[in-house]
Amino acid sequence: MTARTGMRLAAVAILAVVSVVMVIAGMRQGAGSGGAVPVMPAPTPAPAGSVALPQQGGAVQDLMALADEGVVTGVDPATGRLRYRLTYESLDPLERGVFRMTRPRAWIFQRERLFEISAERGRLLWPARDREPESGHLEGAVTVVVRPRAPGDEDRSGPESPASDAPAEATLRTDALSFDTTFGEARTDGLVTIIGPGLDIGGDGLTVRISEDRARPVSLLRVERGGRFAYDPALASPGAARATDPAGSRRPGATTDEPVSSYYRASATGGVVARIGSRVLEGEEVLAWARLLDGRLTSGALEEARAPDAASSSSPDSGPRPGEKIEAVWSGALELRAVLDRPTELAHDDLFLRAQSPSGQSVLVRDDSEGSGGGSVRAVTMEYAGSRRAIALYGVGPIGVTITAPELLELIAGRAEVDLTSGLGAIPGPGLARAIGRTDRPGQTRDSAREIRWSDRADFRVALPTSGAGPARAEEVSFTGRVEARDGDATLAGEFVRLVLDRPRTAPPGSEAIALRRLVVEGDARAADESGGRIEAEALDVLFTEREGSETPIPVIATARGEVRASREGDSIGAGLLEARLAQNEDGRIVIETIEARLGVDVRSERETGAGRELIEARADRLNASDRATVVELLGEPATINRTARGESASVSGNSMRLASTPEDRGLSVFGPGSATYSSRRATPDGSGAYDRVQVDWGSGMVFDDRAGRAEAIGEVLASADLGDLERHVVRADRLTVTLTEPSPETGRALSHALAESDGSTPVKVELRRYAPPAEADPRALPVLEGLAYLEGPSVEIDAPARRLTVTGAGLLLLEDRRPQDPSGGARQEGGPLIAGGSRGTTLMTWTGALSFDQPAGRGVLTQGVAVKHRHPGDERLVEVRCERLTARFEAGDPEAPEGALALTGVDAEGGVLAVHGDRQLVCDRLTYDRARGVVLAFASPGNRVTVVDEAKGQHFVAESVELDLIGDALRAVGGSTLTPVP
Repeated sequence: MTARTGMRLAAVAILAVVSVVMVIAGMRQGAGSGGAVPVMPAPTPAPAGSVALPQQGGAVQDLMALADEGVVTGVDPATGRLRYRLTYESLDPLERGVFRMTRPRAWIFQRERLFEISAERGRLLWPARDREPESGHLEGAVTVVVRPRAPGDEDRSGPESPASDAPAEATLRTDALSFDTTFGEARTDGLVTIIGPGLDIGGDGLTVRISEDRARPVSLLRVERGGRFAYDPALASPGAARATDPAGSRRPGATTDEPVSSYYRASATGGVVARIGSRVLEGEEVLAWARLLDGRLTSGALEEARAPDAASSSSPDSGPRPGEKIEAVWSGALELRAVLDRPTELAHDDLFLRAQSPSGQSVLVRDDSEGSGGGSVRAVTMEYAGSRRAIALYGVGPIGVTITAPELLELIAGRAEVDLTSGLGAIPGPGLARAIGRTDRPGQTRDSAREIRWSDRADFRVALPTSGAGPARAEEVSFTGRVEARDGDATLAGEFVRLVLDRPRTAPPGSEAIALRRLVVEGDARAADESGGRIEAEALDVLFTEREGSETPIPVIATARGEVRASREGDSIGAGLLEARLAQNEDGRIVIETIEARLGVDVRSERETGAGRELIEARADRLNASDRATVVELLGEPATINRTARGESASVSGNSMRLASTPEDRGLSVFGPGSATYSSRRATPDGSGAYDRVQVDWGSGMVFDDRAGRAEAIGEVLASADLGDLERHVVRADRLTVTLTEPSPETGRALSHALAESDGSTPVKVELRRYAPPAEADPRALPVLEGLAYLEGPSVEIDAPARRLTVTGAGLLLLEDRRPQDPSGGARQEGGPLIAGGSRGTTLMTWTGALSFDQPAGRGVLTQGVAVKHRHPGDERLVEVRCERLTARFEAGDPEAPEGALALTGVDAEGGVLAVHGDRQLVCDRLTYDRARGVVLAFASPGNRVTVVDEAKGQHFVAESVELDLIGDALRAVGGSTLTPVP
């Protein structure tokens, strides 16, 4: 259905009324500038060849004197112009001033029109010659012909010749017609027809009242019983231009008459059915109000609907489309009545139409054209303002306004308005619009629900055809007040919804198809799609386009603002502002290509995996996601990412982070300072096993490659790890590189390799602390430090699977064992005095070469410039060993000891060995400590000797080898010299 359909169909009734008015008013309208001219005015002197009626006095005999002449004329005394001519075959007097005529024929001359009236017989009540006939009655083929006026028509009028050669504009026919000049009324109870070029009007029972008021020459026109109206443009002749007045028709010096306005009300009742081409209007009653200017509709009374941008370049076209036939029928009365004061309906218009059904039945407008599919409009009342080109539709109670476009849309509301000039319209109340019939959505059926509801109002703008033909196209629609929309399983809701529409790019010209270009939702906006995705925000704004080869709109840019929360399949994101770029993949699903989120970004992803539930959370001031959300950038002060799975939790924070999950790149990068934490509930209560708490801080950046299981942190790295509540490990370095094992459902990922490096200015520092649990008797007591290990070096490397520790370059190792003395006593438990690691007390080791520790082999090696110092608790004497290479041997300790704990079994020192314990010194080339026997063996290389000096006793001796029993404090030399005093 086109935009002009409602306006044209509503105007059908008034077009029929105006046609009849023009005929009757022409019979009454005078030529001068004074009042109205009577139907049979008083005669004046006539031109030669005719008999003029006397001006005054006389009786019936005077009127009878005219009977033999057969012609009566009337001339305007002011201009001398012929106003009418009356002919007849006979004029017979009856009683009381009544005359009977046979074959009467009259011509009434106006400036632009000529009216010719004829009948087979008639009667006149004409009491005196100085007055017009009071009443009359015409019978038998009564005919009124309206023709354009042309110069010379007066000379051609006569009993045997037509008054004009011009074709008839309209012809009125009826069997009988009565008139009363006193009341200015003409009436017939029979059928009346009005025909013209392409025009056919009919009715049963006509009453016309002529007014003496020039502004309202017709005060009443009524067709009592039914009627019809038909107009076929194909049969109509082109409208003639307005003829100019014949020469001498105006008085010398006379000016053009000022136009006179008049107001009329028209109504047609009883099942009105009107059709213009393929468009049909059905209603119980049609009302019309019109302002006439000199008996004509004004030029702006019935403007054609057209686009605003064409208003200045195309003239109004109030007629039908070329070739369209106009038809109307009604079963009740048709009435046209003059109105003295301007009606309220004409406050802003010169024409106002109303179609209504007082009984509550609907007024129907439908389009039966082949291409329209039978579109229709139903309402209790329809109104059209002709000058403003505005349409209003009203409904009452359950019978509302229904607009239907089959296979496309059905709209139900209580009221609707549209301005055909601007294309703006409104539905000032609640309503429902739903798609019907077809669907262009993949996988949807014709029965899928596609509808939108609102509680307050809807506003819209349509683009009207610039040529005055073709369909109107909706450009923008907005809904207000608890708006709810549904498309299958997809839903949309908000307090305000605006749709921007356009013609699909692939649609042919003239197509009624529309495509969604933009969707705006404001006020508690909520949306959900078929796959379970949801979004909530204060406002949503979505831009759409069409996929290649399809008219179905797909979203390309979506913006949400104000407490945004979007979720899909366990994933959710919250922010103050979110913008996403979308695309349709090969399967027809809408996927995210990029996302930008700002202001309090909160991301949550929850998955059920084979090993349990996995939860990932992220917070940032800003989030950017690209490559269909496989690369995510987080910015904040700081931004954080948390992951919880299989009893483990991990967190990373930094001012700038990049998270990738592409096939080529899967990992995390942190640019600038940041930190990472890890915790596990699977650690054993005593602290053995995997770390249950880890934290790493860095100053320059961190990179984690998830596929390789490799993490690297640089810039003042500080890493701390806890084994339960009783053991903590701390690493400080300029660079820390960690490699993890492949994830396991049972254990997750474990440490595989770690490398801590220094940039040269500050060594790597590693610290291990072990605590003893507090006494059970005092719950407020804190754990007590039981052991400490502190390591420095240029680099520290740990191979976890091989259980090897390597320090490259010069370094130091500080060990402190604060375990209490075993109550049973025994030197074996507390360790020997010449070796640290397993011995109670404090031990300091330094070297200039390297340190390596191989736990499976049970061996630790220090090289180059090795120095070891040990102080036993309660012993002021310092144990010191210097050599070029020192090897410590270990074995698994007591099964009741913590997991991984080792016991020292022996020590080997080589290369210029110097051992000092208090006042005793031992110099050799090789030294061996056997902790199980409590014996120290010292050996010399060939040609050298072992030297032992005891300053306290003032003795020293040399030997090939020396055996020192630490338990019995006994010394035995092999191949040695005698003991000599110390000088």
